[in-house]
Amino acid sequence: MDERQREDRIQGVTAAIEKNGCAIKREDLYKKFKNTDRDNLKSTIETMKRRGMLKYDIDRDKYRLIL
Repeated sequence: MDERQREDRIQGVTAAIEKNGCAIKREDLYKKFKNTDRDNLKSTIETMKRRGMLKYDIDRDKYRLIL
């Protein structure tokens, strides 16, 4: 996956989480992107976490978008 594809995927994940009230269960996020290669999605999520765009809430098993 090149940088352009990664940025497009980040925008897609961001939009999906925003539509869900800025938080989404991990399982639901993977369901929304079921046609996407799981490793690429994991890589995108890790990139977003490193950039401070996304935080994982262990207690609620949700990803939260940092605005």
